[in-house]
Amino acid sequence: MPRNALPLFLGRVFQYLNHGMKKLKIKTLSETGGKTMSLCPLCNGLRKIHVNCPECGSDLDDKGKFMDYADEYSAYMDIDTLKLNDGYPQSLQKGQCPHIMKCSECGHDEVLLVQE
Repeated sequence: MPRNALPLFLGRVFQYLNHGMKKLKIKTLSETGGKTMSLCPLCNGLRKIHVNCPECGSDLDDKGKFMDYADEYSAYMDIDTLKLNDGYPQSLQKGQCPHIMKCSECGHDEVLLVQE
């Protein structure tokens, strides 16, 4: 690439991005029907959790969302749709994310509902 081609290329990239941003419409809460997006602090790495195993007292390891183990494609599906069939009837309404916690010492596992 010629030396002076990079600024021209970057200028066109920024021009394209700026044009796209003008078309971007951000919806207000009233336009979305008051719905907000919730996110799980464990799934998104915002928080760590320390839970002791009820069997042996060791730390339980977070193995991720319960729904990710449903089938090989569930990790790529819409989370709210999966919550309708996750076996925890109130997880969608209460904004809870079911996580599998497993003990590396004794093998005990349980599901922990994490507040989003």
